[in-house]
Amino acid sequence: MADGITNKQPFGVGQELFKQGQPPRMAYLIERGKVEISRMNGDQKVVIGYRKTGDIVGEMALIDNTPRMATATAVEPTVCVLITESLFKEHLSKATPLLKKILSTFTDNLRGMAERALSLPADRS
Repeated sequence: MADGITNKQPFGVGQELFKQGQPPRMAYLIERGKVEISRMNGDQKVVIGYRKTGDIVGEMALIDNTPRMATATAVEPTVCVLITESLFKEHLSKATPLLKKILSTFTDNLRGMAERALSLPADRS
């Protein structure tokens, strides 16, 4: 694969790529499969969405160096290309200051929206 990314890891159904609250260590490019993104709200699991082949998960924690805001779980047999923290930061260091600020702001906004969404009352319709 391009850019020196060659490590791949398979994940079976139900296997976690990473867990909410863990420190960032890498991002994952989904080469094949499907991943569920969820958060715990108290003792209730809230599914935020799904990511599929070609998507990247785990990048936000690497952008702002904060613990994982969600858990990523394979929902079908999945193979991911591992993007190490050092490789991610090497590429990020080449970005312009404007792009870095946009990514930082975007990440802050997403984290804030996720927190606010979890505090809303459940839809009872």
